Amino acid sequence: PAARMNQPAKGTKESAVLEALTAEPVHVDELGRKLAMPMASLMPALSVLEIRGCIRQHTGKLFSRI
Repeated sequence: PAARMNQPAKGTKESAVLEALTAEPVHVDELGRKLAMPMASLMPALSVLEIRGCIRQHTGKLFSRI
């Protein structure tokens, strides 16, 4: 239940980013291309997801889903 509360609402940029991520780390540039999302939108969405505990940032601008 607590983990579900941290999940972004459907249809948001955050939900699109979360759905595109897996447990395998992916570079932020690759993620941006995959989602066709500009960095100005992607980076804040990644920050929100990281604060919520949904994703993890790794060295080298890599991100993965938790």
